[in-house]
Amino acid sequence: MRRVRVGLLASSCLAGVLSVALPASAQPKGAPPGSSSSSGRINLRRGDAGEADAQAARGRARGGDCAGALASFDAAIRRTVDPTLRRDRGLCHETLGHPFPAIDDYRAYLEAQPDAPDSDRIRERLGALEEQTGTGGPSARSVRERDREGPKDGAEARASVSFGSGGASASASSSADSAEDGRSAAPARSYDYYAEQEKLADAAESSPLRYGSGIVLGPFVHLPRFFFGEGATGTDALGYGVGAALRYSTGPTVSIISELGYAGIGTSGASTSRAGPLVMAGVELRLPVSRFASDHILLRGGLGYERQMVSGTRYVLDNVLGRFGVGFRHVFGPSLGLELLVDGGPAYVIPEDTDGRLHVLVGASLAFVVGF
Repeated sequence: MRRVRVGLLASSCLAGVLSVALPASAQPKGAPPGSSSSSGRINLRRGDAGEADAQAARGRARGGDCAGALASFDAAIRRTVDPTLRRDRGLCHETLGHPFPAIDDYRAYLEAQPDAPDSDRIRERLGALEEQTGTGGPSARSVRERDREGPKDGAEARASVSFGSGGASASASSSADSAEDGRSAAPARSYDYYAEQEKLADAAESSPLRYGSGIVLGPFVHLPRFFFGEGATGTDALGYGVGAALRYSTGPTVSIISELGYAGIGTSGASTSRAGPLVMAGVELRLPVSRFASDHILLRGGLGYERQMVSGTRYVLDNVLGRFGVGFRHVFGPSLGLELLVDGGPAYVIPEDTDGRLHVLVGASLAFVVGF
């Protein structure tokens, strides 16, 4: 009887163990506790998610949608350490006309994969963008020659690439850079630096005072002005002009310009002084001489008309002017500019009771302008 009871007890224990073990083993391998295989949920690892984003980004890029691919590239770079993603994102940025992020991505790729099969091609692209934007850095040719020759005696080259949750950054240095010609190596630039440069470039592209198109308004002063020639006042009487400039910038170089104002010669209120309305229309060429077109050389040409009346006698003179100028503009921020020009040209003066005569106008012009 005792043996029967022991056998029954052992059978009960075995059945209890099997009832617990069998349901647990029926779950899919690797399923977390408490999950159900019938829920249909798929949990991707970090690497899997990065690969999915990379495939989506490259698919969009191959289809010509580089703008739509950038967000997926950003997500993939945050989740993986594949340096080819930086190369591919750089190609998209370059295609979209974003030179500074493209420079950062190309540098990161070359520092991580200096001997990649396409490294020479990427170095050429990097060198061209650095030259285009004036950011410095070695040219494509010098980089290739340095890589073929290897570090000089006693020189040590170091490069590092790191990928974090906030994006990727890269830096490189070489002791040979510091030793050669006694100069130190250029500091590595952060992605934030290039992003800020890209914002400045975008602002310059949209400003009618820099590279963009749009309306430009502002007050001007012509002072001094002198008329030379037979019967002209010369330097004995000071000429002046004041008014408002209205212009339209058609693009990076050409503007249609006009002026509406008031011009005169002599001291206001004197019986020999004369003054009247001023109008002018012409074309302006802008030649940038600094980065983001903060400074320009200005070249102008056009026709003007001034109708002046002598204060004491009410005698009227009509002046038809050839207006030409050369000068300089400095732009403060995206939409404020200060201009200084030398202005002048031939002036055909037509008195009301005698034949016309040819004079020469020489003067200076100062304007404060605002772009819209």
